[in-house]
Formats: sequence, structure tokens, C-alpha cells
Amino acid sequence: MTRIPPQSIDSERALISSMLQDKTACDIAFTTAKEDFFYHYEHQILFRAMDGLYKANKPIDQLTVVVELQRLKLIDEVGGAYGVADISNRVPTGANAKYYLNIVHEAYKRRKIINDAGNLIDGAYENADDLDKTIDTFQNSLSESRDSGVKSSNMMDLMLSLEDERSRDIRTGFHKFDMYYGGLYRKELSIIAGNASMGKTAWAMCTMLDMAKRGVNVLFFSMEMGRESVATRFVSMESRIRHDLIKKNRVPDNQITLYTETAKYLSELPIETIEKSSLSIYDIKAITRQFHARGKCDIVFIDYLQIMKLLGKNETTSEKLGMITREAKNLAKELDIHVSVLSQLKRRETTSRDIRPHLSDLRGSGEIEQDADMVIFPFRPHVKNPEFAENIAEAIMEKNRNGQVGNYEGLYWDADTVRFYEEDRRFNNETNKS
Repeated sequence: MTRIPPQSIDSERALISSMLQDKTACDIAFTTAKEDFFYHYEHQILFRAMDGLYKANKPIDQLTVVVELQRLKLIDEVGGAYGVADISNRVPTGANAKYYLNIVHEAYKRRKIINDAGNLIDGAYENADDLDKTIDTFQNSLSESRDSGVKSSNMMDLMLSLEDERSRDIRTGFHKFDMYYGGLYRKELSIIAGNASMGKTAWAMCTMLDMAKRGVNVLFFSMEMGRESVATRFVSMESRIRHDLIKKNRVPDNQITLYTETAKYLSELPIETIEKSSLSIYDIKAITRQFHARGKCDIVFIDYLQIMKLLGKNETTSEKLGMITREAKNLAKELDIHVSVLSQLKRRETTSRDIRPHLSDLRGSGEIEQDADMVIFPFRPHVKNPEFAENIAEAIMEKNRNGQVGNYEGLYWDADTVRFYEEDRRFNNETNKS
């Protein structure tokens, strides 16, 4: 037996009746409602006519709606002028419009969930190639259904939000760099790019560590390094114990206590690491939504773009990579978080005068550059030209929607602990070289 979809015909009639009697009821309804909210076809037609009048800034009442329906040649669909008069008298006043609207909206959301679930089931039966996208669309629809109300702000709210917006940036932890270029903003996508051995993962992990110390919830998708390698890097960065000694389990006796205390301290920081190779962007979106729902995600790091699972058959690799960054940007907007994607650069021949990377070096650069709000190249000149000192480093801000671009040369590289640091925060590792 076919089940009747969720509905509330009486509440739909009461809402339409309220709108025919009271302009305030129309103002309330049109900020949220749309034609699909109504299950009954006649109510959809009436709402369509009133919506047209409202947008044209014309009065809405029994007579004007009849005239509009006649213009649309839909008057017979609602039982003529008598049908409009009948529904207009359903309630004595429009004062309870918001109450009726909430009931109608709730029934609509339930129908939408049922419909979306049906599409998901159909996709599973059909063994569709884009099943991951179908699942993601369903999850995104659920998220929209959960938060589909209209938010308003008076001028006091707007002025207070200026201060709140300043606190919405997530600082990288490189203080002078943040001062010059600003932090990482919610609802935005940054690309951290570089050739092998330039330190893009090290840059990301440095920022993760500093953010977590300030209470920012970090979600790290590590598709290249295993969890043991991630743990080793974090302990070395924080303790200043040489990375190779930790990796080979040769920590000196006089540093064992420091090693143990550091590991304990790090275990309490809000960093969640997902260690799995060949994740698709839809896998990442699904996992991120789960952590965000539990209040455990303010920023996402994905390491790295070119080893992610590519979806689609007919698209070029560049188009597939562009789809990933586009979906990553959508995720940032959907969950009000920041997403940072690490990326390899194309290999190219360099000269002594042109060793620094450019936006055109991004693999699939057109799509990636378009989606990114910020593109950062951690850069170690020594890797390209041995004449440079090994510890000299830069951060090249090649694109920045929120501020200036340029080469930040206030960085240093410490190979012993595989991390970057700023000149005024330099540390001494001589004690760790035993």
C-alpha cells in the first residue's frame, strides 16, 4: 500500500488564509516559504499568485489574487473566485501565520528527505558511476534541511559582527606572516603548494600545531604519511628532539623525559588525523561533516591533492582536480570552516634567476587557482640552488583575496626537526645533535 507523504493540509489552508488577510503574515511567509512547501496543488497555485503580487509590490487580498489568477489563466485550478473566498475565510485572523508556517515547513522537510533518500536508493540500484556524488548530494541536502531558516541582523548585530569577523580568522602561528597577509578565514579555501622537499607538509603541520594549542579543532587527512610518521614529526617539532633520533628509536637518555612529556602534552591537543590513502573528495566531505557535527572541526588539511581518488570518466585530469578544489571550497562554505589543500607543482626547468614557483606551476592551475582564496608556496631556495644557505626559507603568497601578495623572507628551516620558524622565534638545537 502506498504511504501518503507527510503533509498538513489544514495548516496550508490556514497559512494561505492568513496571508490573504494580513500583510504581516505575507512578510513572515515570503522570507522562508516557497511553492514546494505546499503539498496540495491548489495551495501551490495560490501561493504562486501571491508571490507574484508580493514581488511586484502590489496589495494581496481576495480580489487581487483572483485577478492575478485570471491573468495567469489558473483561476479554474482553485475552484474559481468562490474557491479563493472559501480559503480566505478559513481563519479569523492572520496573527498565527508563523505557527502555521512552521508546521507546513516541517512537513516539507520530511517530504524532501524522503525524496532525496529515494534518489539515493535509485542510484545504489543503478550502480551509478557517480554514486559518491549522489551520496554527497544527499548529505548536503540533509545539512540544508537542518538549517534552512532565515537569519536576520539589526544594525547593532551588524556592527558587533565586525569585531566577531576579525576573530573568525585562524592564525597560522607565523606571527609576522599573519601580520602581513592575514590569517586563514572560514568559508575559504587555501592551497599550500610546492615541489618535493620544499616543506609544504611541514608548513601545514607547523600551523596545525600552533592552531591546536590555541584551541582550534584541526582535522588532518594524511594520505601520504602513516600515523607513526605523523606522530614522530609532531613530537620532534614540539620537543626540538632530532627527528631522525625519534624515528630510529634512538632518543638519548637525557631526553627521554622530554620525549615522554611532549607526547603526553600532544595527546591532549584537538588534532584528529585520518590516515587513509586514495580518499575521494566526497569521502572527505562525509567524514568532515561527522566531525563537524560533534564540534570537532574548525579547519581541514588535506595532504595532498594529486594522490586523492579522482572521479569521473570523460573529464581530463585537470578538470578532475578542479572538481576536487571546487568541492573543497563548497565544503568550507557549507560548514563555515577553512579548508587547506596541499598540492604538488609541475616539474619545470629553472634558471639561477627564476627558481621561485608561480601560479602557472600548479598542476591543473586554471581550475585550482580560480577556486583558491589563498595560494601559499613554502619555499627553500637551497633545494633549487645549493649556493643558498640550507636554513634560509620563504613563504610566497602568490594569491590572496583578503590582502596583499608577495615574498615573505622572514622564515628559517630546521632540518633536524623538519619545521619552519620565524627569525624572532629561532631556537637552538645544538643540545639535540648528540
